[in-house]
Amino acid sequence: MSNQNVYFIRKVGKGDFQIYHLINIETFSMLDIFFETEDEAILYAKKNNLMITTYSEKLVENANGK
Repeated sequence: MSNQNVYFIRKVGKGDFQIYHLINIETFSMLDIFFETEDEAILYAKKNNLMITTYSEKLVENANGK
């Protein structure tokens, strides 16, 4: 299965200034859109046939042998 349409959600900011981005799991490119809530990001993904997955930097480090 291609990871072309597989994204994870990344939250940035603090307090009242948090935004959410959808980031491609394979290329790490962000969509040119941001969301005020995680639910908005998930709804956008569903409407646009994007799969949401989890992302862990620890998993990437282990896969790279670090």
